[in-house]
Amino acid sequence: MDNSHLFKDAMRAIALGRPSEDLVEKIPEEDMDEWETYTAAVFAGVIEQTLPEEPGLEAIRDFAEETRSRFEDPDMPFPSLVLEGLIRIMAGEDHLLEQIDPEIQIEVSLLTIHRVAIDDDQVNANLEDYLDKAIARAEEWLAV
Repeated sequence: MDNSHLFKDAMRAIALGRPSEDLVEKIPEEDMDEWETYTAAVFAGVIEQTLPEEPGLEAIRDFAEETRSRFEDPDMPFPSLVLEGLIRIMAGEDHLLEQIDPEIQIEVSLLTIHRVAIDDDQVNANLEDYLDKAIARAEEWLAV
């Protein structure tokens, strides 16, 4: 991934709640598939830190509901069912992937990454490690 430094800069800003739009816009259009894969890899890393190795449906729902409550906006409610679906996909329910719009997948993943990076001391303190490991994970996924 030639633009991994751009990916990391943008993701760091998103995770910490800093202005990131300009950073994401610097990512070349031809690298957007890699950016989306990187986003999924960061999402997977922070979810693995936050939830047990094999979370039950109740733990997934509780996490999704807690995340929804963090982003309460009557004009734009947080799609907690999408987050629940994304976590279930990580747990092996791949059939759900086709049912979630890719743009919404990215949006919900980024909001969740931000929420976890702010709330979880382990993720916050080791954010650079998570970003680096996500580069390696994304490269691995893209090689398949």
